[in-house]
Amino acid sequence: MEESRRDREQAFANLVRAYRKNHIGKGPEKIKVTFFGNWAIAHMAGSLSPVERFIARTDQGRMMIWQARTHMIKELYQQTRPVDMEALVGCEFCKIVHRY
Repeated sequence: MEESRRDREQAFANLVRAYRKNHIGKGPEKIKVTFFGNWAIAHMAGSLSPVERFIARTDQGRMMIWQARTHMIKELYQQTRPVDMEALVGCEFCKIVHRY
């Protein structure tokens, strides 16, 4: 049972990476997915472009990037539903929580 859950978490991470790469242009370098109750929690690292990394050197820049990415990601998931991810877990996404 545990191995099956880990396999599904890895499959979900691969779908997240592919979705981000296809729709944003760059997928995260690292993704760790954990299923907890009815949540799919994806911790991602390495998603910033070189320009974003430059901007993120200041607190104001980090906040600006966080706000822009949060808005963009939420809008993207509303416009282009992640049907492959939904099929894997057997439910529809109802809320995206995005933290920087």
